[in-house]
Amino acid sequence: MTYLKLFGAAILAGVMVTSAFAQNAPANTPPAKDAESVAYDVYLQALGFADSILTSEQEATMEIIAYQAVVARVCTTYEMDYTRLAQAVATLDHVDKADLDAEQTAYAERLVMMSLGIAMGGMFAEFSMDPDAFCTNVDVLIDAMGEDALVSAK
Repeated sequence: MTYLKLFGAAILAGVMVTSAFAQNAPANTPPAKDAESVAYDVYLQALGFADSILTSEQEATMEIIAYQAVVARVCTTYEMDYTRLAQAVATLDHVDKADLDAEQTAYAERLVMMSLGIAMGGMFAEFSMDPDAFCTNVDVLIDAMGEDALVSAK
């Protein structure tokens, strides 16, 4: 009988300790991610939302547009060239645009704009996790893009 009481007490203690830990940790909490992996995860969701209507080159362009749009918004020493932005966004046409009717074209354009917004959301998430790092290497991008850069120093 003594062993049964000890066994019961051990189980009760184990349940109490497990319960205390469970109350302090949210259920199904994923491991912490760095800012770049969060932005990349969101970017992949944006591409999925676009439903494969962009070429891989257009997808890369969308990521670059999203990054620079957020840079212009949150990095105080940069500004957006809206003419270049409009030209860049205009390149994000459906791969089969010539075969679409007006309704399908409008739908594809909405998907692309929503996907761009989702991609920007990922960039805002990356910024919010480490604002200083996000704005640090913008000059490198501007130099690499040359005249194609959408942002410039103020």
